[in-house]
Amino acid sequence: MGGAVVRHLHAHTPHPQKPASHTLQAGRWIEAEHPEAADPADWTRKTCATWVAAVDRMRVGDYLQRTASLTDRLCKPMEAPSKAGHLTAVRTFFRDLQEWELIPRRFDPQRALGTPRSIAACSARTRA
Repeated sequence: MGGAVVRHLHAHTPHPQKPASHTLQAGRWIEAEHPEAADPADWTRKTCATWVAAVDRMRVGDYLQRTASLTDRLCKPMEAPSKAGHLTAVRTFFRDLQEWELIPRRFDPQRALGTPRSIAACSARTRA
């Protein structure tokens, strides 16, 4: 997933040296939990469902390299807006890879990586 992440970040960020941590977290998660799907082309709807469930259970600091600035929140459950942000980043990543024909269309990112209603509802309440 590393090479695809780097290409995506260079194309979509004004400062590629500061990569999108949500996409990198997904890469670290997949390599730790499902190394057989480390290449984005190997992701399936089932892999996506497993990622969505993992994000819902994720805690602050999981799959990050640097956690020094998170000491007061480290290991606490992530809040709904953060979960939604993680899902949006990975959904955009896969949508772009498919659109650029860098990987085959094995699933619809909008559906397979959509934000569950339970997270979206909590996210909306948090912002209100």
